[in-house]
Amino acid sequence: NALPAVPNVLMLGCPYAHAEYIGALVADALGYGYIDVRYSVPLSLDRTPADPGVTEARLEFARQLSANESATSRNVWSLTDHRVLPAIVPDLRAAPVGCAVYVRSEDELLERGGEVWNVPPGEMRELRTMLDGLVASADWPVLTVVMPDELLREIGRAHV
Repeated sequence: NALPAVPNVLMLGCPYAHAEYIGALVADALGYGYIDVRYSVPLSLDRTPADPGVTEARLEFARQLSANESATSRNVWSLTDHRVLPAIVPDLRAAPVGCAVYVRSEDELLERGGEVWNVPPGEMRELRTMLDGLVASADWPVLTVVMPDELLREIGRAHV
């Protein structure tokens, strides 16, 4: 009930899909807009996500968001791109964040996310460690949602 009083909500996490999905649900529940750095930067269709120009455009957009509270007002803004996060973390420490939701995957789920997005396991672990440090040192409130490895387990015949 108190969350609608928050001026903006920063979504953090890796692998992205979990944080993006939760961010979209939170935005919908609050009646806020949803800004996802991976999809909010207009780019030519012939550009690949690994293109340095794409990363730089997303990083510039993320820096603008982190420096301008009016741009994130009444929005959930998602920074989950593994290419952008390492460069933007220092800016986030002083950013005008109302609160953050950190979606943190346990080891197996983190590794599986890395496989899906073609990110080496070591890089995923480094990113998670970096995010752990950010949320531990941030002045803004953080809600951490832990995605347990059990989500990869088979339950009967169905996969969860």
